[in-house]
Amino acid sequence: MGFLKKNTTILLFLFLIIAAAGYTVSTYYYHLTLTGLTVKLQDREDQIENLSLNLDYFTSTLNQTLENLEVKSEREQELNSQYLTIKSNKEELDRQKSALEADLAQKEKELANAKSQITSLGKSISEKEAQITDLTNQINLKAAQIQSLDKEISDLEDDLKYVCKRIDPSLNISVCEDY
Repeated sequence: MGFLKKNTTILLFLFLIIAAAGYTVSTYYYHLTLTGLTVKLQDREDQIENLSLNLDYFTSTLNQTLENLEVKSEREQELNSQYLTIKSNKEELDRQKSALEADLAQKEKELANAKSQITSLGKSISEKEAQITDLTNQINLKAAQIQSLDKEISDLEDDLKYVCKRIDPSLNISVCEDY
């Protein structure tokens, strides 16, 4: 029986050593696994932090871009309204110029009629000369007005060209393509 007791003791001792070795190996294995998981978890947290920082950066960049777009849109609307005002002023000045040219043509016809009346009616030369002088002054006044209006039209066209040149091409304002 002593032999059986001795074998049992050795067998139990071997089981104890195997159990202790298994426990040690499993502890070491779980330690390595948990360390790896901890490193992976830390890497994921770092990635999440980087993504959060990138998201914040892109959000601020997007907000800045939206603000710039709003400013450009307001500027475009302002330039469009200025352009329309200048265009309507130019059209009005063109109409006035046409009316003044028609008036000038009418006055020139009146002057020609006055000259023919001088010769045909034989009125006194001094009366007709005074009338001619008066009509000539009116013509000169109208010519000066036309010249002044032509200069004003030219200045407005120059202003329009200047405004169109300063417009950012990326705004795609089609009203300035004529200039």
